[in-house]
This record gives sequence, C-alpha cells and structure tokens, in this order.
Amino acid sequence: MNDHAQTSPPSEIYQMGWSCPRGSGLTDKKSWEEELQWRSEDKATTQRYGQRFLPLIHQAENNASTTRHESSEDISDKIAKLFQSGVRDLLDDNFGPDFFNMLTSLLVSHGNDAVAAITPFVLAESVNAEVISETLRVFGRIQHLPSYKFRRWLLESGLTCSSPRIRDSASLGLGSMRDPQAIPYLQRAIQQEPSEELRQDMQSVLDHLEQIRKCLLG
Repeated sequence: MNDHAQTSPPSEIYQMGWSCPRGSGLTDKKSWEEELQWRSEDKATTQRYGQRFLPLIHQAENNASTTRHESSEDISDKIAKLFQSGVRDLLDDNFGPDFFNMLTSLLVSHGNDAVAAITPFVLAESVNAEVISETLRVFGRIQHLPSYKFRRWLLESGLTCSSPRIRDSASLGLGSMRDPQAIPYLQRAIQQEPSEELRQDMQSVLDHLEQIRKCLLG
C-alpha cells in the first residue's frame, strides 16, 4: 500500500462534506467551524443531505453484530457476486439503485474489510469499468467515518487506472469527499492525464478542494 494510506483520517469537518458556499459570509475559520457544527446538529440538514444513505446505514449498523464475524473470503465472495450482478444489470440496461443499495450496505456492515475486498477489483480493473466507476462514486459520497481513510486512498489510487472512466470517477469521488488532503494526488494526476477534457474536469475538482482548504485555513 502506498505511503499516503498511512496518513491519519481527516477531521469530522471534512467527513460532513461541506464546502464554503459563495456569498455565505463565512470568511474566517471560526465562523466556518461554527456553521459546520450547527449544520451537523440540525435534523433538517440530515433529512436534506443524508436521506438517501441514512436508512441503509441504520439497517447495516443494526445488523453489524451478526455480520462482522464473517471471514475475508466470505466478504470477497459477496463483493464478487455484487459486481457480477452489476455487470448483468448493465447488460439488461437496469444498472443503478439495487447495486447502490447493496454496495452501501456491505460497506457499512464490513467497513475496511469491504474496501479491502473491493480494492483488487479496482486496481486490476478486472470488472466492467462502469461498475468500478459507480463503486468509486459511492465511496466518495457515503458518510462512513471508520472506512474514510481507506476509501480516500482507493480513490487516490484510482486516479492512475488505465480507464478514463475510472479516473474520472475517482476524481469525482474525491471531490465529493471534499478533503483537501487529496490535493497533491489530483495535482499529480492532472500532470500525467493524457485526455485534455479529463484534465479540465480534474482541474475543476482541484479548484474546488483548494477553495475548501482556503475556507478552513481562514
């Protein structure tokens, strides 16, 4: 595993997934942190931004005590079956919600074990690129702190995959995480990216993260 996988996980500020909104008036770090704290405690915010994930997360957490004893082989088998199902859904033009729900449930139930089982499929690009891409997009959006560092590492690693679709989704996933610690990996990816269009997309994500860093630093 690369060195950057050993860095400590970011603070709750990053995990909440907020960016500094234009015209918000949040021009200093103290005001920004107070706003984040207010939003994290506001139930209406949870309904607005977490309604798609929370039912799945709560269900998985309720079942966690009965699933964590599963071996890595069992988890890998579940992941393989999920990806096979995703490929079939693609062929049937029915790819989407079921894959999303199952992947989210596996991630929350098994945490880093699930990410570890998924990693070889991503890095070897041994599954349909669209399936891997959707996996990375989910990894960027979901709020699950225990697996945060591992998911971010996998997204950063995905920036070097041979498939442009996967590289694009890895970049978008990092943008969704809103974690400035990914900035140097995006900078390197932009320098090495052969596609001009994808370089521009990655640059947009990089600009977004740099703006967040500026807000956090005040």
